[in-house]
Amino acid sequence: MKRILSAVLVLALLMTLAPIGASAAEESKLAALTFDDGPDPRDTPVLLDGLAQRGVSVTFFLLGQWAQWYPAVARRAFEEGHEIGCHSWDHPELTGLTENQVRDQFEKSYQVLDSFCGENADYLVRVPYGSYNSMVRQTIGRPLIQWNVDTRDWESLNAYSVRDAILRDIRDGAIILLHDIHRTSVEGVLMAIDILLEEGWEFVTVSELYRRRGVEMIDGAIHYNCRSTGVDLGPIPAPTFSCRQTAEGVEVTIASESDAPVYYTTDGSWPNGDSPVYTGPFLAEDYSAVRAVAAYKINGSRSATVSPRPWEFPLENPEIRMEGSTLVVTAPDPEAELYYTLDGTDAGPDSPRYDSPLELTGGCTIHAFAWKDGRASGQTVRYLSARGILSADLDPGAWYFEDMDYLASIGLLNGVGGGMFAPGGSLTRGMLVALLLRCSGESLGQWTQESGFADVDPGAWYAEAVEWAWRSGIVSGRSDTVFDPNGPITRQELCCVIHRFLAWMENPLPEGTGMAAQYSDADTIAPWAMESVEAMTAAGLIRGIGDSMAPNGQANRAQVATILVRMLAYRADDPA
Repeated sequence: MKRILSAVLVLALLMTLAPIGASAAEESKLAALTFDDGPDPRDTPVLLDGLAQRGVSVTFFLLGQWAQWYPAVARRAFEEGHEIGCHSWDHPELTGLTENQVRDQFEKSYQVLDSFCGENADYLVRVPYGSYNSMVRQTIGRPLIQWNVDTRDWESLNAYSVRDAILRDIRDGAIILLHDIHRTSVEGVLMAIDILLEEGWEFVTVSELYRRRGVEMIDGAIHYNCRSTGVDLGPIPAPTFSCRQTAEGVEVTIASESDAPVYYTTDGSWPNGDSPVYTGPFLAEDYSAVRAVAAYKINGSRSATVSPRPWEFPLENPEIRMEGSTLVVTAPDPEAELYYTLDGTDAGPDSPRYDSPLELTGGCTIHAFAWKDGRASGQTVRYLSARGILSADLDPGAWYFEDMDYLASIGLLNGVGGGMFAPGGSLTRGMLVALLLRCSGESLGQWTQESGFADVDPGAWYAEAVEWAWRSGIVSGRSDTVFDPNGPITRQELCCVIHRFLAWMENPLPEGTGMAAQYSDADTIAPWAMESVEAMTAAGLIRGIGDSMAPNGQANRAQVATILVRMLAYRADDPA
């Protein structure tokens, strides 16, 4: 009888402490979708696209090694509001390891995850195979998240089986186990989400599930689900902005309807655990570049990340372009006054006024600023290289700068819009074959689309390059009908393509038998790629990342630019 009375009192207390906006849990149906073993360079982006279209947040338990190989995919998941958890470094059976080995599995992984979540982020853990003992629990020292709905998606590899397992077993407060390394799992879960959203279900991260139920997760404890407690504390409202022009600049105020800390940035980057916490109005050089998020836990229990709406900006930023060696600055508002600097300092009303085009030599950083009726724009910043390339994101001090700047100057490398060259962005299969076609100086000639790839639109900018590369035997499709032009390319795939391209150009690479032994992860290089990796290494066209080859790592635009510059300089009769 005393236990029953105690339970009633606890429930009454929870209801009393719930905020005015809290609703009874019976009125809501919450569940957490969780995904293990990623990020996957092909299937995780498809899942992220589908989740964004449906407004659904999930929890990803990432392998540290894969997050290191595919950082762009992992970062995107965090930035789009999903919770990032840890699934160890490379998926060992933890109960067979020593305490130090278990600790190393997670400390290495946290370092990788911190690179985009921030060093102050906190991670839930899912142990590989769901296998643990008291040593594993104590060593990890964080909440261990299991599940109470197992789709067994790895076993069926069937989208409809995945869908049906979710629909059959879902319960309020469920934690559902899936894997984003299988396309069938991605297709199945999206089908299930569509049906369940119509039935009033809401999908949240694991941390949000427990917060909204008012339940605290315990370090070292095992958590399978979070059943109704009688309350739902509701989602965290997104912050709002206001601004006013002062003599010193644009003063920004952020308001929030919750008591959650508000993290913000002023440079267009995404707030993370290392971002400042809002304590009062601040000055921003570019109001449009401010971002903010309200978060009880920056990694998993947060609002949507927001920026000021366009009509809230004091004044639109000016535009900068080069016409030959002439600098042209324009403002969207033709009545605005324009000011500029060329020494990398911020422009303002005390800077030189821009009245007409300027002749410029390279090697300078341009700032432009607009002013009208006491209202200011943000700073538009571009770097003009000595070769005449104007960019918003090429750092002249970066290791890749000379190579990307050179390729842009000879017309091989194009920007991605807005003055951006996206050095850290992924390079797709379509981009690579387009670059190689430009390098070859060839043209397709008559185009008959003999390849028959169903996913290559004849009007696409990369269509001619795909057909040329296929005809030349340089690149094959993912299948007889699928080329996957927008899919990423791994470092070992890149080696194979460059190897075949140089052979086609009658500039073959030397044999490099045994060269892969210098890489600490040589055993992860696929057999079909080994010859090409070793030949590229022998010729000095590709080098390791530290002591690793990272063969399955996604090749980004900066890495490929550097390799292409080496490739253009390579001659078979003089490999050095």
